[in-house]
Amino acid sequence: MALHLHRADRTDLLARIVHAHSRRSAGPFEAANAANLKGELLLAELFGVAPGAATSVRPRKGLLAQADGGTLFLDEIGLLPMETQAQLLTFLDSGSYRQLGRDRTLHADVRVIGATNEDLEAAVAAGSF
Repeated sequence: MALHLHRADRTDLLARIVHAHSRRSAGPFEAANAANLKGELLLAELFGVAPGAATSVRPRKGLLAQADGGTLFLDEIGLLPMETQAQLLTFLDSGSYRQLGRDRTLHADVRVIGATNEDLEAAVAAGSF
């Protein structure tokens, strides 16, 4: 019997295999699909929300903090808004980030694995990635 997986399942499985066979395997594995998260929700999910940031939003750790010492798999990175791309690039360069509603810089040691169906070369040429 053959096992047929959708592309999203295959990329998630591949990211989990990379994580499991790396020096980060004892650390956490977190995953998110950027296509399912938009705007402030995406920023809150990645970077977290500081206590008191907004009355209608509960404080929480973001995926970067949750994946500290391990791996974060971001599917559909080609759909990330430019603002989020810039903040993620800052994190990838320095390991530092800020939660929504916090002025203090936080740090995390996270491997980020990204996947997308988008043509990233075309997106770069168009100035959208």
